Amino acid sequence: MSVRIGLAGYGVIGRIHAAAIGRSAQAELAAVADIKEDVRSAAVSDLQVPVYASISDMLEHADIDAVTLAFPAEKRADAACEVLSAGKHVLIEKPIAMNAEAADRIIAAKPSSSVAACASMRFCLLPSSRAAQAYIASGKLGAIRSLSARTFTAAPATPSSVPPTWRLRRTENGGGIMMNLGCYDLNYLFGLAGWNIRAEEVLARSWQIAPAIAAYPAPGSDAETHLCGSIACSNGIICHIERGEYMACASASAISIIGDKGTLSLSMFPGEKTIYADTITPRGVERKVIWSGTETWDDVHRLLIEEFASSILERRSPETSIHQAREIQRMTDALYASSLSGSAASIASQGARS
Repeated sequence: MSVRIGLAGYGVIGRIHAAAIGRSAQAELAAVADIKEDVRSAAVSDLQVPVYASISDMLEHADIDAVTLAFPAEKRADAACEVLSAGKHVLIEKPIAMNAEAADRIIAAKPSSSVAACASMRFCLLPSSRAAQAYIASGKLGAIRSLSARTFTAAPATPSSVPPTWRLRRTENGGGIMMNLGCYDLNYLFGLAGWNIRAEEVLARSWQIAPAIAAYPAPGSDAETHLCGSIACSNGIICHIERGEYMACASASAISIIGDKGTLSLSMFPGEKTIYADTITPRGVERKVIWSGTETWDDVHRLLIEEFASSILERRSPETSIHQAREIQRMTDALYASSLSGSAASIASQGARS
């Protein structure tokens, strides 16, 4: 038995979803919807499934169990509510919505019979991530003190084509780098910690693209390309996050979880990877490998689809919970609020808790 999925949006990430569904034994692509005529034509050429001009048409006519939403954040909340109201399951691309209030609407629209998941946790499904989470849960790091993710992407050569407008436009995406990629970092850190940490207050600063390369993004871009923030959490824990693109530095990424007995150092991204654990011993701090192997981008996207389909078939809550995604959005909203005001911002004020 497999889950019949309708794909809403056949752009870059939509095509990745389509390929991942094709590699999964638990799911099948049953239909596609896209508002753009040229994109629909491409879908007709690429895929042997019905293609529709809207989600509403797809829900009315296609034989589907679930819908994957793979288009910019501006319309995601309305679309998710429509899908859930039709009694279907839904997988929402990251971030879950434009802001926490919109995420609250999705949660309120979800019937108990439907599975609703968000893609922001896709990296947490990798074997390396599960190994790290198990190590932290074992208590070998002791009491957690800090979570940290710092990822930079170097400024590229002058682009040969104009990037999509939504990537750095607040009205279409709710923000910039934090909405596009920083949500992954937060979901990864809090996911590794088992969602046992409550975010309370943030202090952040953000910057738009440097004037020297201001022509690189699409015209009208007004969102941040670099954000640095600290999140004060329950039990005296601090979370540091810094994400930047178009940066005046080499590309780099480092993630660490520090406890009073040890530290985990790892990478979120696929590839040849090793997770190191530093622990205090009578001989001083010693390093050991707790996981080593190779993961691919195909793994990242396939595991997301398989977890979503499995949760439907097994009638259980997904690991990629929309409640967790909403908490990530509340943190993101607070980071933006702090950056705008120059003062600390409370997480509690960023949307209502359920």
